[in-house]
Amino acid sequence: MKVKIFKAEKSVNSKIDRYFGSGFYFDFGLEYDPLPGNVLHPQVGFSLLNIGDLDFGDAGKIPMSVNIGLALRPEFEGFGGLFKEPLFALDVVDITRNNGVDDDWGKRIRLGAEVKVWDNRFTSFIVRTGLYEGYPTFGTDFRIGIVNIQFATYAEEVGAYAGQDVDRRYTGALSIEW
Repeated sequence: MKVKIFKAEKSVNSKIDRYFGSGFYFDFGLEYDPLPGNVLHPQVGFSLLNIGDLDFGDAGKIPMSVNIGLALRPEFEGFGGLFKEPLFALDVVDITRNNGVDDDWGKRIRLGAEVKVWDNRFTSFIVRTGLYEGYPTFGTDFRIGIVNIQFATYAEEVGAYAGQDVDRRYTGALSIEW
C-alpha cells in the first residue's frame, strides 16, 4: 500500500487559500510471459493505478488510470560481452482517458530501449533511450565499485497536445550501493 500526500495552492483576490489532503490508494499490476522459451522473451503488462480514484475533497482528485505495456528482452550476449541484454518496451498509459486533461494519444505513448554496454564485477555502464510524450529521452547508469552515477533527460509536454509546448528536464543521482 502507498500513501500520497497532496498540497495545492490557488490565488483568490490576492489571498492564498491552501488546501491540504491525504488519502490512501491501491494499485494492481500483472506481468505475463505469453511465450515461455521464446528467444525474444516477450512480456505483456497491465496495471490499474489509484483504484477507485484518489479524492482529496476540496484539494481535488487523482483519477484511476488503466495502463498496458509490451516488453521484449531478446537473448543476446553482445559482442564479446559488450552491448548485451537489450530491452525494448512500449507503454500506453491512461488508455481509458480518465484523467480528463486531453484527448491526445501522443502524450500517452512511451517507447524505450536499453543495453548494457558492459557489465562485470567491478563496473557497469548502461545506456537508455526512448520517447516520452513524443520527445526523445536519454539516460545512463555508470557503476564503479560501490559508487553509482545516474543521469537522465526527458521532455514533458505542458501544452494540450504533443508538440505544442515542451519542458525539458534533467535529473541525476549519486549513490553508494552494496
